[in-house]
Amino acid sequence: MTPCGRRRVLSTSRRGKPSQIAIGSRGIPATQDHATLVLKGGQVDAAGIQASNPFQLAVTGGTGRFQNPRGQATVRLWPGKGNRAQITLSLLP
Repeated sequence: MTPCGRRRVLSTSRRGKPSQIAIGSRGIPATQDHATLVLKGGQVDAAGIQASNPFQLAVTGGTGRFQNPRGQATVRLWPGKGNRAQITLSLLP
């Protein structure tokens, strides 16, 4: 787990254009997550930061009938052993 919480954007700029951006944070545990959803007709990839329950992942790609997707996946973790979760996929037309 990576500590996350109060976020502070640190940037250096040159002539008004950002040349480097870093986000520093601390306090709340967070993880970087990636999911590949295997569906009938193709796959959808999603990625993002988990710092709460539920949390959202950005849809980053897909295959088959889900090629070039846009949208998000909302993940609600279930209590108990294992990595059980309810994932609601919201794709834009």
